[in-house]
Amino acid sequence: VAEDDENIVGLCAAGASRDPDANPKTAEIGAIYVQAEKWRTGVGRALLSAALEQLRNRQFEEVTLWVLKPNQRARSFYASFGFMPDGAVQDNDDWKTIRIREFRYRLSLRVI
Repeated sequence: VAEDDENIVGLCAAGASRDPDANPKTAEIGAIYVQAEKWRTGVGRALLSAALEQLRNRQFEEVTLWVLKPNQRARSFYASFGFMPDGAVQDNDDWKTIRIREFRYRLSLRVI
């Protein structure tokens, strides 16, 4: 969680991957949110960096996340960390009224 004074301005949730094709050494960024007025201030970068470090410490070897194709801002942000699309696509219809197409991005956590 990221705070500014007494307010929460962002959060990042990470853990073992929920994908059925994932191996036990694959983690997932399940959520990362930053208030829009805090975009481009380093909050998101700090949150994701801390999550990746924590996943490395937990001995995960790679991490994935799902992102909407039209969300160019998020895709560029993840690419700046080295995340790349791995070819997996899913249609999320949890909203019942709309279907959302998501693309999976992947990053190796192995230290070379």
